[in-house]
This record gives sequence, structure tokens and C-alpha cells, in this order.
Amino acid sequence: APLAQAFLGSDPISSYRVFQARAKGAVAAMTLEDEEQIDDMTISLQMQQFLDEWHFRVLNANMAASWNRTQTLVAAMDLFEAHGLPISAEEKWELASGDEDEMVEVLVGKMSPALRRSFEHFALQLQLIVSTATRVRAALEESDTKEVARIVEEGDKGITQHILKQTVIEAASQVGEKKDIKDTWSKNMGKRVERLANLSINTKSSQEQLERIKIASEQFSKSQNDKSTKFLATMFAGEDKNLLKTVVSGWFMWLQKHKSEKYLHDKYQKAIEDAKARLFNLKSKRVESVKQALLHRADASGNA
Repeated sequence: APLAQAFLGSDPISSYRVFQARAKGAVAAMTLEDEEQIDDMTISLQMQQFLDEWHFRVLNANMAASWNRTQTLVAAMDLFEAHGLPISAEEKWELASGDEDEMVEVLVGKMSPALRRSFEHFALQLQLIVSTATRVRAALEESDTKEVARIVEEGDKGITQHILKQTVIEAASQVGEKKDIKDTWSKNMGKRVERLANLSINTKSSQEQLERIKIASEQFSKSQNDKSTKFLATMFAGEDKNLLKTVVSGWFMWLQKHKSEKYLHDKYQKAIEDAKARLFNLKSKRVESVKQALLHRADASGNA
């Protein structure tokens, strides 16, 4: 994974700089015949050929999943800028968002004569870099270690050295990220584990205290039962007179209470019976009165 992300992942300029010194040496070695002005059509064709190869390599390396068309063209123009093309960031995004033919025309118009003379060599070097990088990336994605080793051994030494360098850098970056993630989790979980450990200790201590309280409670209950049993046994064994006195006193108190309740019962029972007798006599008199009234009214009706 680190090796796959080392190329076409974020900064294609770094891959180009490996061969920038070679391109400058090749330009310095050109003859006077090579210094003749190169026309716009030739440069446009060379640039279009490079862009075609560039798009193919981006698609072949599965970078299209993270780069859209605009980002792909901006990355290519970043390489042109690194080679000496005067262009601002705003111009790159504006050109990448428009028509590609118009973009090529504008870029060719910005090229100096020296840049035009070295562009073909520059494009070939970049194609070699991108080709090797995409082959390595594809082999890594397929987990084909033998193919990766073969590409590295057969490839240009400058490219392979740069691949190894970028691999080490990317691997170190990923290890650092993993370590940072581990540190955050270690700190977080360390506090949680410490808190849970303290809770476990407190729970164990509370259970021990509860057991001690239960034992003490059982011992106290047993002691109280023993005392009560001993007291009753002593009282019943050697205190017959006291027992008799207690029984007689209890019976006497009950008798007094019974007599008091009986007196009240008899008193109010007689009052209730008298009230019932008076109520019965009153009802009888009223019935007799109603009866006499009805007979009188009947006699009056018969005489009429």
C-alpha cells in the first residue's frame, strides 16, 4: 500500500524531479541545428500525445476513482510548471475547466524557445516515470510481489531509487498515523480500565463489608435469642411464686376488666331495650290512630 500511494497519489512533481537534471543535461548537449525554432503545431502534437498518455496512465492506475478530469489536467500542468512553464494556479484551474484544445493552444503560446526544444525529451522522461509507476501500482494492487520485484530490477535505476525512497517515506507516514491512533486509544482506554479497576476494588471491598455485617447481625440475633431463652428458663425453673403471682395478677386484671365491661354492657343493653319498647308502643299507637281514622271515614261514607 505505501508503494502504491507513492506515485500518482498526491504530488506527481516529485516523480518528475528525479529526471529534471537529466533533461537539463540533454538540452545543454544539443547542437546548433537543434536550436532552430520549433513551430506551434509540432509542440501542440507533442503535448497532446503526452496528455493522451497521461490520461491513459491515470485510468490504468485506478487514480480516476479519486481524481476527476480537472484535477488530472491540473496535475499535468503542475509538471509543466516544474519544467519551467510560467503559469499561475488560477490559470491552471481555469484552463483545466475549459476545452482541452484551447488549453493546449494557451500552454504552447506560453512556452519559451528553450522550453520548446526540451519538451520532447521532457515528455519522454515523464512517460517513462509514469509508466513504471503505474506498472508498480497495478502489481501491488494485485498483490503480485514477483512482478513488483521484476519491474524494480528491470526499470531505470533513478526511477527505482525514487520508488524505494517514496515507499519508505509513505510507510513511515502510515506508521506514524497508526502510532498516533494507537496513542489516542491507549490514553482513552487507560483511563477507562483504571476506572473499572477501581470500581472492581470498591465492589470487592463493599462485598467484604457486607459479609462482615451479615455475620455480626447473625451473631447478635443468636446472642439475643440465647439471652431470652436463658431468662425464661431461669424464671420458669426457680421462680414459681413469681409465676403464680404473675398469673393471678393477670387473671385479676382480666376479671376487673370483664366486670367493668359487663356493667357497661348491662346498663346500655337495658337502655336499648327500653328504647325499643317505647318505639314499639309509639308505632302501635300510630297504627291504631290511623286505623280509627279509616273506620270513622268509612262510617261517614256509609251514612251519606
